[in-house]
Amino acid sequence: SIWWIGGMGHNAPQINGHYQMAGIKYHAKVKEFNPAPDAPSLTLDISKIYTPEAGVKEAVRKFTVARKNGKVTVNDSLSMHNSTSNKIELKLFTPQKPVSFNDNSVKWNDAEMSLKNIKCVSVNEIDLENDEKLVSVWGKLYCINLITEINDYQIEITSK
Repeated sequence: SIWWIGGMGHNAPQINGHYQMAGIKYHAKVKEFNPAPDAPSLTLDISKIYTPEAGVKEAVRKFTVARKNGKVTVNDSLSMHNSTSNKIELKLFTPQKPVSFNDNSVKWNDAEMSLKNIKCVSVNEIDLENDEKLVSVWGKLYCINLITEINDYQIEITSK
């Protein structure tokens, strides 16, 4: 499997071990677009990116951009068919190595990511396996690993 073109390389949540599936029938749909001048937002229904085995009843991702301060907020809200606890993992990729991280934030020299109801458990450099094309595009690549059992979580990214 080529991880960077499959579900492992996208920033969709992995739910109970299930990644976003490949193929035209596994896609997000625009649920709402709000072009508000100060804080435009885009809400996506990402429920259909999973197979039924993932147990997802509804999955919604909302992006909001606060134009005044440049803050980007991502809210994920999941509703599951089962009532047991769920393991939700999210992998975010960046070519810039974070200068620090803890359970609820990741910091770079020029930005900070604040986390609510989801924790940063590690930041790892990805081995690009001397792939000339990947190295020419990314240089270096880092994976920020987030995890939660809570079905509603928020990520805020702010430029300094």
